[in-house]
Amino acid sequence: IPWCLMVNTLGTPIAIMLSSTELCRLQHHGIVAPPKLEENFNLAVYIGGSWYFSGPLQLAKSDWSQTFYMPKFTGTIPLEGSIKTTIKGDTHICTVALSSSVANEIRLLRVSSTHVVSNHMTMQMQVICFAVPEGDKLYEIPRNI
Repeated sequence: IPWCLMVNTLGTPIAIMLSSTELCRLQHHGIVAPPKLEENFNLAVYIGGSWYFSGPLQLAKSDWSQTFYMPKFTGTIPLEGSIKTTIKGDTHICTVALSSSVANEIRLLRVSSTHVVSNHMTMQMQVICFAVPEGDKLYEIPRNI
């Protein structure tokens, strides 16, 4: 029986990295039983022909209780629940939801997108995302996009 099953519904290939070593790679809609993840690890996402990496992530353990000091770590994935992490590429940003639950003593990890856009129109749609600098009150969208 595997300790964990990981499902990729992000829409792009992902990999689990440990100290610059690829532990496993997972295609979109793929399922894998990863090796035990006792240490901090990184999620790699394939965007625009290159691999980009998340900040450090760790899995909360069932033996962490209120009496045990749980490390203050923004990338801690709870036993039951989810977190969001952002992976920055050269010209891309990927916001990933990492959800965890336990069923029949098997941890289920789902890697998915935080937003999904669906086109139900008869014409083709192009979606462009951009960020506005904090503090700006007015932003003019460039005409060349």
